[in-house]
Amino acid sequence: TKGGDGPHYLPWRLLARFLATALLVSLASFSPGCSEAPRPSRSATASGTLKLLLKDRPPPGVTISAVNVTISRVVVTFADGRPPQVILDEARTFNLLDLRGGVTAVLGIADLPAGDVAQIRLVVASASVVVDGVEQPLTIPSGERSGVKLDGPFAIRPHRTTVVTIDFD
Repeated sequence: TKGGDGPHYLPWRLLARFLATALLVSLASFSPGCSEAPRPSRSATASGTLKLLLKDRPPPGVTISAVNVTISRVVVTFADGRPPQVILDEARTFNLLDLRGGVTAVLGIADLPAGDVAQIRLVVASASVVVDGVEQPLTIPSGERSGVKLDGPFAIRPHRTTVVTIDFD
């Protein structure tokens, strides 16, 4: 509720457009971090671990029962031009409303060569919102083709875990 005047409802088309836009805008802002504990070395080649997390904070004043996003592929592109690496190549569906109040979901974990990451691409196979029990599709421009692009840079440090949290605000 807002100011005690009851819940606010948005028509599903307006809500779908709002959520699709919010999804794209929020994907552009993600927070990389680095864990403090070093990992034991597993090989002579320096590498680090990338851990991608998802979380959500739903828009205020909107009553919805689900925001489902299916991510089918995640590709990491390096700043030095070495070949991109796929860290997820299977469809995973997340209800973003389950990712509130500090709850996160692991999107992928991969050992990667140490260095700077220029971009992470999320291929969004589908997205939908459920309002009043009716599921409506969300369109994510270029989501299924080239993916939603999250620009870095951020560093994969040798023998450390870099945690990137993607917050769907």
